[in-house]
Amino acid sequence: MPDNLKAAVVRTAFAIDGRAALHRGYRELARHYGNATYMPDAWRDMLRMSRASAFYGRKSSLDGIAKGTPIALYHTGVGMIALGKVTSERRIADVDGDEGEEHYVECAFEYTIDPEKAPERAVKAWEINEQLQASHRFRQTVYTLPGEALQFIRKRFAEKGATPGKP
Repeated sequence: MPDNLKAAVVRTAFAIDGRAALHRGYRELARHYGNATYMPDAWRDMLRMSRASAFYGRKSSLDGIAKGTPIALYHTGVGMIALGKVTSERRIADVDGDEGEEHYVECAFEYTIDPEKAPERAVKAWEINEQLQASHRFRQTVYTLPGEALQFIRKRFAEKGATPGKP
């Protein structure tokens, strides 16, 4: 399934109650294609509950992240929206009746931003790539990064006035 079609399906798949509740049709697509990576409201729950999550086909991307690991959250089209450390082992939760389709780790966030209220405070992918002289394509939400990248993100958050700790 082309990425632009997945995005179109996702935009219409969520309930209006402010929670990242998947529409049944999209859950079926996710199971079939093994990939429900773009959940536009998932960042809200991650920041509110101080955790980093991955869903469906990407859920195992969190399985190797150990307690104490520095971690950053990336929001598609905005940039890095949180920086912190993992405070738990990997945990598993259901997603709207789909058993075990969310893997997550609890986090203590050092910096956070609200991508709707202050997107200018996010650390952009191009800023990170320019600093590291790299061309990384950020395609997922949760990242463990080299120390140099983490130091740069921390510095940029402070310069941009990101909120210390949990929002």
